Amino acid sequence: MIQTSSTITDQELIKLSSQNPELRFERNADGTLVTMKPADKISGNMEEYRNNGVKLGWLIDRHNQQALVYRQDDSITIYPPDAILNGETVIPGFTLALKILL
Repeated sequence: MIQTSSTITDQELIKLSSQNPELRFERNADGTLVTMKPADKISGNMEEYRNNGVKLGWLIDRHNQQALVYRQDDSITIYPPDAILNGETVIPGFTLALKILL
């Protein structure tokens, strides 16, 4: 896992995802980027993030054409490729069409 300390824009995330299909990218609610190789234990990482106070985590699963949204209350929601993801109470008003990332 590689975590950057800088924030990343939507356009940069989309570009990185399309240029590096072998990697998985997670964007934390504060905008920092986490890059993971497919072999990493992703659900374990998301659990660690929640334990450390992350309120909302999006896991974009390009292989299965879906997104898993992890919340601090331990809920996980799976969204299909046509879903519109949103920032919920963490980033009010933020939305992003999942199909752009897949």
